[in-house]
Amino acid sequence: MQIIDIEQGTPEWLELRKGKITGSKLKDLVSRRKTPNGAKKIGFYQVMSEKIAIPEPNFEMWMVDETPMERGNRLEPEAIELFEKTTKKKVDRVGFCLSDKNPDVALSPDGFIMFRGDYRQAIEVKCLSSAKHLQAYFEQEIPKDYTEQILQYFVVNEKLTTLFFTFYDNRLPDLTLFTIPVHRKDLEEDIRNYLSIQLTELAEIDRLLKTLNNKIK
Repeated sequence: MQIIDIEQGTPEWLELRKGKITGSKLKDLVSRRKTPNGAKKIGFYQVMSEKIAIPEPNFEMWMVDETPMERGNRLEPEAIELFEKTTKKKVDRVGFCLSDKNPDVALSPDGFIMFRGDYRQAIEVKCLSSAKHLQAYFEQEIPKDYTEQILQYFVVNEKLTTLFFTFYDNRLPDLTLFTIPVHRKDLEEDIRNYLSIQLTELAEIDRLLKTLNNKIK
């Protein structure tokens, strides 16, 4: 065993830990059960990211405390700019969209793309941790946390055929941006179900509100 004389908690100690499997990282690396298709736990990609990630360009100290959502909002414009540059697709920023089926079914899109005379394509940008960014790339899978958000694009925009789910991380210069396309034809049943659920719930909300209003009167 090699012993390094260094004080724990110092910047030098933190730097030394990068890219190494420590006891605290082990639980996120080793799975006690067999994972489907040999999938890796997030700790695997955390160690990988520590080996290749660089400090974020133009990083300011006040950004240390920003939330993931704040970071995403900050980086979204440059992600879309790079997407446009690499794909030659023009992204139109749209503030808010309402469904023709019910105006209470809504969407805040990152952007729409004109295709064959209509907004048939869209982009959703995610600026995740470097570990999750690498995981999505190597596994070519969008985190399940975003399933409902993806479906809502297709629910609200009935003409949408393709959503370009785009990952952006400016700390990974060799893999700053990549896209996993999502197609309506692969989600038809889920889209119908999610629309039906929302319409049913909204109808129930309206019914209960009318009951409440009648009691108040």
